[in-house]
Amino acid sequence: APKQEPKPEQKPEIKPEIKPETPAPNAGSPSPSAPAARKILIIRNEGFKTKLQGVVDGQNDVQDFNAYLPEGADTKLLVNGSKWMSLKQLCDEIRGRKKITIQEVEILRAEDNQIQRIKVKYKKGLFG
Repeated sequence: APKQEPKPEQKPEIKPEIKPETPAPNAGSPSPSAPAARKILIIRNEGFKTKLQGVVDGQNDVQDFNAYLPEGADTKLLVNGSKWMSLKQLCDEIRGRKKITIQEVEILRAEDNQIQRIKVKYKKGLFG
């Protein structure tokens, strides 16, 4: 008789383990689609330029670009035609530097509208 008692005790233990697993596939199914669920908004050259100038003026930060860039702060930019840096590096370099003017932004996209490369031109004032 003592050998039979642990078996019924084990069965109820297994059933509660199965019940939490039942929601897990439901909770897990959004996970594979989560990257697809994160909709990347399209930003035009002028809008990006305005946001970058906002970083210079202290109004924007690198996080303000996340809605537009799948790679966020790690997005690579070609700055002034010669220097590659991440968006975070650029923001750190220009933040609060009132003498910097963002002159031009060119966003190069793939056919599916994903951003492939961003070119940024800015100039420093005399005392920037």
